[in-house]
Amino acid sequence: MTVGSDGAIWVVEDHNKTIIRIDTATGQTPDTLPCDVRSQAAIDELVRFVRSDSSQSQRLTTIRTALIEKHCVSCHSGFGLKPGLAEKDKDETALRFLLSEDGWVFPGDPESGRLHTRLYGIGADRVMPPDPPDGRELMAHQAGYKQLLASVDLLVANMVPGQRTRIKSGVIERKFRDRAGHECGAIPGNMVVVVVDKQPKEKPSFSRLYRPADLYLNGECTDANGYYIEQSSLAPL
Repeated sequence: MTVGSDGAIWVVEDHNKTIIRIDTATGQTPDTLPCDVRSQAAIDELVRFVRSDSSQSQRLTTIRTALIEKHCVSCHSGFGLKPGLAEKDKDETALRFLLSEDGWVFPGDPESGRLHTRLYGIGADRVMPPDPPDGRELMAHQAGYKQLLASVDLLVANMVPGQRTRIKSGVIERKFRDRAGHECGAIPGNMVVVVVDKQPKEKPSFSRLYRPADLYLNGECTDANGYYIEQSSLAPL
């Protein structure tokens, strides 16, 4: 038995081979986030960020009408776009589809997501759209298509308000923690994160960052306690 830094009591018992956590919280405790799935609450928050920024909203409309509806819906379940939806609802539906797909979008870091690599035909993945004219033909011959793809990257890069920065390559300490110091996961070197508070008063020598790409959460932390990483682990883009 041991007592954690948050006052909770942890008990290990060998009869059932279980670990029990006992705390003094009343009512419903917040759910920890899964390590590799973007929660509905996370999607809701990202949608609010985009909708509250007029430039981002306009960018989303352009992407939906010029890219998704023209080149993507036939292969991806229609992106959830149904007849009769208002234009604003179409934008939100398309955005939610993008955010719910595993690994498509990493907010603040467009180049790490599959959306970027597939649209540009980077690596082993087949370029999207695949049907003639495919993505490479569109980039080569359709006026404005490259600018459209740049708008997709801008949408993802600016999805979260804050300062984009990078995890230093080669640093040993790449773990991020919550306010109480619990380990939440580790971020690969050179990964882009969004810093929302460079010098938080509640945790000196750390910077507060927006939820990292959900892939790197280990299921031990909740959004309520925030996410922090040592300032020495960060480098400007």
